[in-house]
Amino acid sequence: MSMQAVIFDMDGVIIDSEALWRQAQIDALAQWGGNGERC
Repeated sequence: MSMQAVIFDMDGVIIDSEALWRQAQIDALAQWGGNGERC
């Protein structure tokens, strides 16, 4: 089976992913010694 389409949801219309992105930023910054207060 070949892929025929890809859907990108860049503005949160299909899935509200803002909270997931926020947590990903906090986790990534924590690995580098940051605390995520200013992102």
